[in-house]
Amino acid sequence: MALNSFDGNLTTTAGEQFLFDITALRHFATWVYMDNLTGGDSVQVRVYILDPNDSNTMKKYLDVLISDAQSNPAFYIPWVPTQQYRVSVQRITGVDKNITWCRKEQ
Repeated sequence: MALNSFDGNLTTTAGEQFLFDITALRHFATWVYMDNLTGGDSVQVRVYILDPNDSNTMKKYLDVLISDAQSNPAFYIPWVPTQQYRVSVQRITGVDKNITWCRKEQ
């Protein structure tokens, strides 16, 4: 199976926004780049996966708060095999920032 790459960007807001929401049986990994964060900024990154026992429920897999300027701005979300995959960002403090991302899937 080929390794595919997708990327994009999104400007954060005070509400949770999805970078993507994919329904496909694959392995997914994602990088979210926090280059634009400065002192006083914080962004919540959440990853959801499908509950294999309940096809109508997404479970929060990862929930991380990233704050201030980052010395290593590439936040990595490890490979996860799933049927549905959703990643979101939300500005918690500071001003809205442009966030870029790259998703790999196989």
